[in-house]
Amino acid sequence: MKCIDFKPEGGKLVRMDYEINNGILKTIAITGDFFIYPEAAIKEIESILKGKPVKDIESIFKKYLKETKTTIIGFCAKDIGERLRGK
Repeated sequence: MKCIDFKPEGGKLVRMDYEINNGILKTIAITGDFFIYPEAAIKEIESILKGKPVKDIESIFKKYLKETKTTIIGFCAKDIGERLRGK
């Protein structure tokens, strides 16, 4: 399990605890000082990202946000995707 803390430019502090095996996201927990509405959406996001290829995480995340009209203040899908890809 890896743990990283990051603060996107102009964003909020985000912590990710995750495990990647053979390019597949096995587990993920996203916490931090960001805001998300509805609040329960973060658990749904973590759930839909588990078991997916790391290369697809950003697009899956963006699709979820668009389809559910979930609002996040403090980070974006790109921030998560880039960190998981090691950028």
